[in-house]
Amino acid sequence: MHPDTLPKMFISQVERQKDKAFLMFKAVGKWREVSWLKVGEKVERITLGLIALGAEKGDRVSGISETRPKGEKRKTWKTR
Repeated sequence: MHPDTLPKMFISQVERQKDKAFLMFKAVGKWREVSWLKVGEKVERITLGLIALGAEKGDRVSGISETRPKGEKRKTWKTR
């Protein structure tokens, strides 16, 4: 069965791609990789944090961050 939502598609990709590169960036003259699994773990922590703050199924949430993998600044709002 194919995933029918973006979150399900993302989880499916994390399970399939695991240690493959999700993104690459250059730091101190060297290319670095961030794996699908590492990004999946970060997404899970953010999700659990939103739930702890009271987010529920059907709520809309928005996140804003810089385009850098390290030192990102993130602000999140919950709307109903």
